[in-house]
Amino acid sequence: MSDHGDLNEIMARLSFEPIDVYAEIEAARRAAAAAPLPEPSIIPMPEFPAFGLVRYPCPLGCGWHHDEHPGRDVAAERLVLPADVDRLDEALTAHAYARAEALKARIEAAISGHFEQAHPGR
Repeated sequence: MSDHGDLNEIMARLSFEPIDVYAEIEAARRAAAAAPLPEPSIIPMPEFPAFGLVRYPCPLGCGWHHDEHPGRDVAAERLVLPADVDRLDEALTAHAYARAEALKARIEAAISGHFEQAHPGR
């Protein structure tokens, strides 16, 4: 059998369920409307002055900034994955959320410390 014949045979055996794109979009809109609002944060919009560097400037524009190098800490970090393949997604998601929370806490602490030192009472 030719390559095309094999491929046609395989495709014929696959069953594709039609997707109602408009229903999917509407469901996503309803989910977004029902989702809680994000927590307010003191973290300003970042700048990207050099490849791999993320800079968080003082919101008051005094010239101070806090730099982060995303991914630098990952090389030294140990990631333990479960033997159960069905729990792999859950483990990776939990790890990503923990790293995001640690990053947020680190940036907020730097900005709060700067405000206490350079802009007391603000």
